[in-house]
Amino acid sequence: MIAFLASLVLLLAAGPVRAQCVGNVCTVANATDLVNALTTIDNAPGTYTVNITANITLSAGTTLPGITGSANNVTINGGGFTLNGGSVQRGFFVYQGTVAINNLTIQNTTATGGTGGANAGGGGGAGLGGALFVASGASVTVSNVVLSNNNATGGTGGAGGDG
Repeated sequence: MIAFLASLVLLLAAGPVRAQCVGNVCTVANATDLVNALTTIDNAPGTYTVNITANITLSAGTTLPGITGSANNVTINGGGFTLNGGSVQRGFFVYQGTVAINNLTIQNTTATGGTGGANAGGGGGAGLGGALFVASGASVTVSNVVLSNNNATGGTGGAGGDG
């Protein structure tokens, strides 16, 4: 019993679990793993390698977090597998840092802008980066990446106001 309690204390004292990551190497085999790995990277920016080990299909509930830390240096090794947005999710969104994406097919992703205001009118939001969005604070390189059947569509305009 004492050994069990000591093990439990050591486990709890180790701190938060870095899901699917051992050190700075993250191995992902499904959408949840990829979300967890990108969340880990976002929460503790640094140098990371993400190794994709299976085809991944996103669903309406599996939005990928953006890569946001300017200190990030991330390599995503696709292993020849496919990231499929299921026609309901966007692909990678890179705000800051340096990212390399290798040997990956990104398909069926979609980014749709928001709807304009209901009463005052106004244009719809931009749909940015169906497969891959790269903001001005980021540097992204791709090697042997296939982009297939992805789209980015602006949102609908709002209803005009009384005038």
